[in-house]
Amino acid sequence: MFPACYRRADTIGFVHEDSSASTMPDPSAAVSAADLAGLGRRLIGLIVDWGLATLVSYAFFGGNPWATMGIWALEQITLVSTLGYAFGHLVTGIRVVSVHTGGAPGFAPVVIRTALLALFVPGLIWGKDGRPAHDRIAGTAVVLAKAARR
Repeated sequence: MFPACYRRADTIGFVHEDSSASTMPDPSAAVSAADLAGLGRRLIGLIVDWGLATLVSYAFFGGNPWATMGIWALEQITLVSTLGYAFGHLVTGIRVVSVHTGGAPGFAPVVIRTALLALFVPGLIWGKDGRPAHDRIAGTAVVLAKAARR
């Protein structure tokens, strides 16, 4: 995907090998690859969030699957864009951050991330940087909470 003139840096970003002026990782990449959350924590967090959305859906909408999806998406967009985590993330000790700032990603990236995650397939396509497609496209990363900027 990247030209051969790029090499892996110690943050989620790339540095150009041919340029003598650029020997540091991309300054816009505020997330260390070592801080990325593993697949297990991510799946458990998703299961917790989906379970909560399902309970609310059964309580108020008779378990309608579209209501469940809407409740889950609303939880993701509302909580992740403002706090950087939803209930499942909180339970598993992970946060969603912007790869540019290391802080909460904001509204637009979370809407993009949530829409793509709802399609399910982008979550199955992982890049060499350790992030799934929905995070790469949205400019976000899921990291261990202790590594996230406050």
